[in-house]
Amino acid sequence: MGCALLAYLDGHRQEVIVNKSLFGSFEVPVSIYFRDQDALPEAENFALSLCRGKILDIGAGSGCHSLILQEEEADVTSMDISPMNIEVMKRQGLKKVIRANIFEYTEQRFDTLLMLMNGIGLTEDLEGLEHFLDHAHKLIRPGGRLIFDSTDMSVEIPDAVNKNKEEKYFGTVKYSMQWRNIEGAPFKWLYVAPPPLRMACKKTGWEMQIVFEDNDGHFLVLLHESA
Repeated sequence: MGCALLAYLDGHRQEVIVNKSLFGSFEVPVSIYFRDQDALPEAENFALSLCRGKILDIGAGSGCHSLILQEEEADVTSMDISPMNIEVMKRQGLKKVIRANIFEYTEQRFDTLLMLMNGIGLTEDLEGLEHFLDHAHKLIRPGGRLIFDSTDMSVEIPDAVNKNKEEKYFGTVKYSMQWRNIEGAPFKWLYVAPPPLRMACKKTGWEMQIVFEDNDGHFLVLLHESA
């Protein structure tokens, strides 16, 4: 993906091939990662409006959400683990960019942790989700918030529970991506439904509020630390 994003900035617009269990293979235009605010879906625009104070955009990718926040003069820091994504964000003019693994990062605290385009998927599975939610307490200032979206796969794909029997939880999906002749290593990505998410929040000390949802199982949540 990093190669595709960098090439896009240089005028090469080939699509990325995504191989995704439960969905098969399909092409994704790289332009989707460079959308401006007018092109964002309603849920993502609403999520940006909920950001407060010092913001950390986790898994920022191309930095499209961070750029919108920066243009609005918000105090936003963009984080990604990919060195190529970091270069893409810097080339686009983002002022605060950090290359780090979010599971290991503890250097600063923030008022808002933001993870869009199902960024919570980087936790891979329900055990990883609980681990991340525990860790996120170390990154949040008093009164802070965690904002992310996900999808209930049992709504989007009604037979997902039966089709994904090899995983402990049907919302754990296997991915691989290819751009030109470059193929990335396979990885897992989590799509968590509201009930197990609510249970994970309860276990790890977060109050969960669903602030947006549609008929396809996609929803946006706002988390606060439990009192």
